[in-house]
Amino acid sequence: MMKNPKGISNAMFASGLIAAILASSLISVGVVTQLGLVKGPKGDKGDTGATGMQGPQGASGISKIPFDMIEGYEFDYTNSTEYTDIKGISLNITTEKSSNLLIIFSVNLLLNGPKDWGGDGWLRVLVNNIPANPEGAQAISQEGEVAIAKKDTFTFSKFVVPGTYTIKIQWMVSFPELRIALAFINPQSSLIVLALPYG
Repeated sequence: MMKNPKGISNAMFASGLIAAILASSLISVGVVTQLGLVKGPKGDKGDTGATGMQGPQGASGISKIPFDMIEGYEFDYTNSTEYTDIKGISLNITTEKSSNLLIIFSVNLLLNGPKDWGGDGWLRVLVNNIPANPEGAQAISQEGEVAIAKKDTFTFSKFVVPGTYTIKIQWMVSFPELRIALAFINPQSSLIVLALPYG
């Protein structure tokens, strides 16, 4: 242990000792750091690494779902008590797989006739002239008024095998004194068909 020389206070001696230790540490660090920065000779080139494993094959892409739509702008009406086609609202769709056709029909309807007689207007969808499910839908009811207006959306479905299909909408009324018509709102109707793959 270093002794305090005569003529130097203990405080001054302690301060000098700490300074010497710090200086010694800094010199050591500087030497180590400087030595660490010295660039050594270039080593030999290493061997080429092994080829990596091939990654898993990506999933195959999802096939597109056949889809089509049409909007109706042609005015039409009927007082037929048997189903008849609505003008200008049909389309064709082709599917390469067995599919469930999802058929969505939106329409603005008017129904008028003698007051308090009551009565209904009905809709159905034909797929290649075969009714879709449900086979008929009550679309609008008179309910004691001379005229009724209604905007609504109806959903139908039909299972089909691969092929091309014509989809059309038909309507009728419950007695001939009634008249069902497309409202004067454009588009008066729209038909959307999706062929959802089965299984």
